[in-house]
Amino acid sequence: MEFFRFLTRDVHTVAPSDTVRDAARLMAMFDIGALPVTVRGRPVGMITDRDVATRVVALDRTPSEVRVEEVMTQDVAGVCDLEEVDEALRTMRRRGVRRIVALGDGYVTGICTIEDIARREPAEAGRVLRRLAIARGRSR
Repeated sequence: MEFFRFLTRDVHTVAPSDTVRDAARLMAMFDIGALPVTVRGRPVGMITDRDVATRVVALDRTPSEVRVEEVMTQDVAGVCDLEEVDEALRTMRRRGVRRIVALGDGYVTGICTIEDIARREPAEAGRVLRRLAIARGRSR
């Protein structure tokens, strides 16, 4: 099945120079847990609600003074938007992530979460989630 069928195409992004407060406001406004960080449409990182909680709030940093680039995850998991969904699932499994950026010619064209895939491919999504749970158990 084509990966693009699972994508959220209306992707909100932030720039590395934006503040964490700006990113958190977007997450709250659109009820999302992650934002790709882009420079001219190309991904350079991802900031998640967990990044905000553990790298800003837990350390008593001021969100309006911290730049996204200081707390984002730099190694973004991405897959070509023309791939099959199996490739996205393999990448999620291999990278141990619950969300992946779709790319077209190196630009962000969408985002997909394991929950998006689970709605149509529950067995495959279950395998990825089990692997993530096992990996997290080992890292504790």
